[in-house]
Order: sequence, then structure tokens, then C-alpha cells
Amino acid sequence: MPTTRSLKVMPLTADRFDDLVPLFNEGGDPKWCWCVYWRVRAKDFAGSAPSRNRERLRELAGHRDPPGLVAYAGDRLVGWVSLGPRGDFERLEHSKVRPRLDDVPVWSIVCFVVSKHARGQGIARALLDAAIEHARQAGAPALEA
Repeated sequence: MPTTRSLKVMPLTADRFDDLVPLFNEGGDPKWCWCVYWRVRAKDFAGSAPSRNRERLRELAGHRDPPGLVAYAGDRLVGWVSLGPRGDFERLEHSKVRPRLDDVPVWSIVCFVVSKHARGQGIARALLDAAIEHARQAGAPALEA
């Protein structure tokens, strides 16, 4: 069992993407969504498929600015948090339910995934702490979740 002390949290990059696949394939929303739901408008997501969502996230992992952070316990990826500037999330940007409150260039945290084999061990908390620090280092003036 991993402990938060043995976790290593780092940005999702193209070379780490294949490590994310087993986590998302454990089931639930990540298996079909691939954390693309908030990144595209509803009309675009409705016509998508899990394979297209996976490829979109893979493309984002190849960008200079990572689409999120991953947590490793040893060599096994056990957690994920999706975050970035709110403008990266088209569904949020066009939401009438979750509109922008002001002009502050806020960052958003939109998703956490923790392996069902590693739950209850503080992984989500470690990811949140790392996400806050990552956003701070990137110059985010505020963070919403």
C-alpha cells in the first residue's frame, strides 16, 4: 500500500501517458471520458468516443503546459488530477451554471482519479497539494475547483 510519503507527483507528459492508461481503464467515468469532458463544449463531446477522448488527452500531454498531474507509488501510477487555466476548459468558459465571477485569470481543477486499489491513503490530498503548488508556480492568481 502506498503512503503519501512514498508518492511522487509530477506533470503528465507524453512519455508518461501510457502509465495513465491502466488507471483510467479501471472503470468508471475516466474509461470513457479521459478527462476531456470539461475541455470541449457539450455539442463536441456528445459526438465523441472514448478512443477520440483518449487521443485528445494524449495530444494535450505532449504540449508544453501539461493537462494535469499524475501520482506514482513506486513505478505504478495511482492518481491523476486535471487542472489548468480556466480558458483551457471550453465547457466551463461557456457555462451558464458555472460562469466566471470576474476577470481574474483563475485556474481550474476539474477532476481527480485515484486507483481503486489505492483509495483511502491520502492520494487525492497529495494531488490537491501538488496542484495548488503547480498552479502557484505557474503564476495562477486564484484556483477554483
